[in-house]
Amino acid sequence: MQQPGQAVTELAQNTSVSALFARIQARSKGAPLPFVAGVAAISMEGVYAGGRKIALSNKFWMMYDNVMFLTILMPAGFVWFMNRVPK
Repeated sequence: MQQPGQAVTELAQNTSVSALFARIQARSKGAPLPFVAGVAAISMEGVYAGGRKIALSNKFWMMYDNVMFLTILMPAGFVWFMNRVPK
């Protein structure tokens, strides 16, 4: 079982300034970065949003974009209606 002070010592050693500079030097010499994808993402021609290419036919406001108004207008309408209901 690990001693309580041992975990604190290990954390301090891993996050020290000298450990930071050691990682910087290792990466500058070609050591791989942790948690990085192997292949770089490619850039496609055109403007994309959410995987769809933005063209003249779909860059304007669409009917399904009005859903965001429902998140504000429906609760506001409910509150307005409930204030009009007699007690």
